[in-house]
Amino acid sequence: MINIYYKNVLESLYVYILFFLLCYNDFISGVIFGALASSPVLFLVPFFAILEVYYIIKYRKIEYSKMDIYIISFLIFSIFISIFYIFFFMLLRGTDSFQNASYFFRFTSYLITISALFITYRHSKYIFINFKPMNIYFGIFAITLTQILILIIEIMTMPNAFSFLHFVYPAPYFGIRLLAYEASVSAFIVPVLIAIALYYSNFVRKSKISSFICISFFVFYSIVTTSKGFLLSNFLTIGLFLFVLFFFYKNKTRNFIIIFLVICFIPIFLIYFYPIFIEKMTSENQALTFSTRFLDTISGVFGLIDYPLGHGFGVHQEALLELYSSNSNKLNFILGSNIDISEISRFSYDNRGLDNKSLFSFALNISGIFALYLMYQILKFFLTKNFVSHIQLYLFLYVVLSLTFFISFNGNYLLAVYIAFLEINVFIPKQNNV
Repeated sequence: MINIYYKNVLESLYVYILFFLLCYNDFISGVIFGALASSPVLFLVPFFAILEVYYIIKYRKIEYSKMDIYIISFLIFSIFISIFYIFFFMLLRGTDSFQNASYFFRFTSYLITISALFITYRHSKYIFINFKPMNIYFGIFAITLTQILILIIEIMTMPNAFSFLHFVYPAPYFGIRLLAYEASVSAFIVPVLIAIALYYSNFVRKSKISSFICISFFVFYSIVTTSKGFLLSNFLTIGLFLFVLFFFYKNKTRNFIIIFLVICFIPIFLIYFYPIFIEKMTSENQALTFSTRFLDTISGVFGLIDYPLGHGFGVHQEALLELYSSNSNKLNFILGSNIDISEISRFSYDNRGLDNKSLFSFALNISGIFALYLMYQILKFFLTKNFVSHIQLYLFLYVVLSLTFFISFNGNYLLAVYIAFLEINVFIPKQNNV
């Protein structure tokens, strides 16, 4: 009995520590090594890899799923494309570097990043399969309460909240970022954390109380957040959510009622929250932020014309800068106005921060049509299954849209955990969800 008790405590504690490190995205190593090291989870990746090797040796087999195949296929294809374009650019330009950084160095950096995320994804699957759901719940719910406490303290002490924990973008910071380096990163962390917490709240007796706390946290965060990407993605998610409910799910009567209630809620939302939304969307430098996001998405799509098979990792930043320059006119035409590309033009002489602003654009730039096919297969894999609740479906669609417009893959370990969570849990109706 004592051994079981200690095992439960250790599992809950391990989940809490792991998710705290996943939510903390402004570690000092991020200043030295970039976004990959902005979370301390990077330093646990070797431990995850050793465990993976240990279980392969112990059970003498490698268990893999469709998602494993998709990720490995993307990685292998990208490696071949990367090597081809590195040598092509070297012959074409007569140099093996771009802005004092070697093509092979960039290639290695991206390769390490994706490998670290894949190892984290594999380790997360092990946790979701082998840990007791109750123990996972206690760890997840504890970190949710911790995030709520951090949010309250941050509001009270802004703009110097937790300045001793922020290194990539030190204080003062005028926005809600929790323990991430900027508001858009926390805008991804909170919905993912809520999705996992809501699912595992079903394994406790007073699930309604914990579910109410999680949903209240999400709503409160939605009101106070300064992330324009979060607000925009939420608006788009509502429309996509209604579309998926009506066309993909069998229970049309129940879904019609939900759609009707949402439509009835829209006038109330517009009356009370529209002024808040407009204020947030027009604060800071709205034109600069959105022009960069739109240009990034367009460069991902139109990049298929210049690089139908992608351009790989090594020459990514050089090719991306060229795509930004060539597609800015297309964006002007689409938006019908002159856009502010000062943030983009800066990259021509300083490549810090030069990368895709979304996972969607990054995948298209790296592997082209092959990446588009894989993303279609992954979306089909998820959307053809029945989510255990409409809330889980909504949060999933929000994550998809976030990755399309304003969340990149770089150093996003929580994305790897969320994919593992979806694959293992969210389609298995163990109990009625919220």
